Amino acid sequence: GIRGITPPLFKLPDEQELFESEMVVKKSAENSMVRISTLKSRLRDDWNKLPEEQKKKYTDELEKVRNYDYEERIKWKQDFELTREMNWKNAENKRFTQWKKNGEYVAELNAAYSAKNNF
Repeated sequence: GIRGITPPLFKLPDEQELFESEMVVKKSAENSMVRISTLKSRLRDDWNKLPEEQKKKYTDELEKVRNYDYEERIKWKQDFELTREMNWKNAENKRFTQWKKNGEYVAELNAAYSAKNNF
C-alpha cells in the first residue's frame, strides 16, 4: 500500500467468541432440544465459569493471530467467520430435525390415541 496509510482495521473476534464458536458443536449435541437463544446463554455461562488458565488458550490463539501480517489476519478471520457460521447453522439444523421428529412422534401418538378412543 501507499506508505503512511495503514490498511483499515478490522475487529478480530474476542476470546469468548472463539470459545463459543468452538464449543457450540459439543454443547449443541448435549442440548439438542433447547432453543438457540438458550444455547447461546448456556455458552455464555460456560465461558464465565471457565477457569482463567483455560481462557488463556483463546488469549494465546488471538495473540498469535495479531502477529500475523495483514493478509494472513484477513484470511484467518474469514476462515473463523465461515466456521462459526457453519457451526451455528448445524446447531439450528439439528434442532429443526429433532423438533420435527418429536412433532411427528407426538402426532402419531395423538392419532393412535384418537383411533383407539373412537372404537
